[in-house]
Amino acid sequence: MRYLGYFITLTAIAVLLAAGFWGCAPPPPSTELTPEQQRAIEDSIRQAHELELAKNHSFAFENYKTARTTTNPQHKETYYRDAIKYFWKVIELDIQAKHNVYGKLSDCYTQIDEGDSAVFVLEKGLEKFPTDTYLNQILGYIYKSRSDYETALDYYLVALDNEPENLDFLRAVGELYQKLDQNDDAIATYERYLELEPDDRDIQ
Repeated sequence: MRYLGYFITLTAIAVLLAAGFWGCAPPPPSTELTPEQQRAIEDSIRQAHELELAKNHSFAFENYKTARTTTNPQHKETYYRDAIKYFWKVIELDIQAKHNVYGKLSDCYTQIDEGDSAVFVLEKGLEKFPTDTYLNQILGYIYKSRSDYETALDYYLVALDNEPENLDFLRAVGELYQKLDQNDDAIATYERYLELEPDDRDIQ
């Protein structure tokens, strides 16, 4: 009976000690981030993304510039293809559409005789930059050379709307109106041209 009393007493002491020990233990660390920590993480991700974008942008333009200046045909194609790779990476990373590289990317494809890819790139560029003068002008020129005069006119009209005193655009639009038998529009366009360049005998 005496041993039973000792056992009960020791058990009670052990329970009390255990309760005291666990009651004083620190709570497990919280996995929830504070607003400051969340902002710091987002800033780090954004900075890493911008650095990657800037790096690919730089590589693209360096290869493009080298391709345009080198005299070795094999090297030229290699540099253009490298530029293409980096330009596509820029487009992928440029979520906010701050960098219009479509014109130069299209030129890369043109220089390596991949005309369909060049047109695809220009049209894709207009999805993000629909009023860009250069993209519309080049597409207008390409479709004009393919005798798709209606499509060419649509693109040239956008370019002309951006630069209403551009003589090249006025001449191209006048010629396209003629091709489409819209002679009144052609005459009106040529008259606008002559207001700016009255001595041009061809237009007269």
